[in-house]
Amino acid sequence: MTISNIYHEPNLVAYLQKEYINLVNYYEQVSRQSIFVKYYNINMSSIYEDKSFSTYDHYSSSNIQFDIYEFTPAYFLQAVTNRATYGEDSAGHVLEGNSSIVINTIKRPRINDLVKFYKPVESNEIFRVIGLSTPSNLLHSNPSSEWFELELEYAPIETTDGLNFLHHYVYDLSEEKNITLEQYKKTINILEQIERILTQIVNSYYTKYQDLYIVENTYIPIALNELIYKIKKDYSYKFKRIIEKCKSPYGFQYYTNLSIPYYDENPLFHLNQYDNYLDVFNILTKETENIYWSDLNSNNNELEKSFSLAYQLAQLFAVV
Repeated sequence: MTISNIYHEPNLVAYLQKEYINLVNYYEQVSRQSIFVKYYNINMSSIYEDKSFSTYDHYSSSNIQFDIYEFTPAYFLQAVTNRATYGEDSAGHVLEGNSSIVINTIKRPRINDLVKFYKPVESNEIFRVIGLSTPSNLLHSNPSSEWFELELEYAPIETTDGLNFLHHYVYDLSEEKNITLEQYKKTINILEQIERILTQIVNSYYTKYQDLYIVENTYIPIALNELIYKIKKDYSYKFKRIIEKCKSPYGFQYYTNLSIPYYDENPLFHLNQYDNYLDVFNILTKETENIYWSDLNSNNNELEKSFSLAYQLAQLFAVV
């Protein structure tokens, strides 16, 4: 953006501020100096008991409902400091714990929200939010950036079992957003299947000497090698830990004189459009053979087994 004259400077400042906020939002999860917490956020549809003024009312007597946020990343957590003090909402002197935490994945933290720590912290202590602060210029900008510093102290409850819960979310690090618990379980299930099938493919067909995937030292399934190459190329950042043991077939072009991508669109994603035909390079004859796979569920030989595993893998990556 350029400035024609001094009257354009306000627009320039607004542009630079917007660019800065976009960069903050983009890189906000790159660096975290802290741990993950379980966050209980008060849902504003909750019903309060106006006649009760007890501190315990927030968690026991009222109908306040909480949304649970699992694995909430904390950008910063101050060490919990314990000191003996007289508790106004408990009997006699107690050890009071204080801390503060900075989070940027909860849309609107609220006073009396609850925070719990995961392992290796074994104290099972529950903290409540007693104060919060945020840069309001970032909060009300477009785009907005939600960064909150929360003051914490021990909550006057021993367990969260009796609380009323409304929604349950989990923070997805790969997508960098909160998703529902059902979505998270589904994603984890898919990733476990992907890891299992990838491991089976690598152990069965990858040859380190030729650096490609080959069946019975003869048949090079082109669609399988292309699929693995695509996975390593397109998903290496998102699923790094899952596919890091899977090797990209760099020896494919050397042994086949074919290039990747070989297909305009990999047939493993749309086999019906290809009438269940898959190309295989025969390393002995140096020719490409068009193999008909009659039944997608058949594993009559090792080549069909490789087709089946590759097809299953493609279907899983089509939905993640």
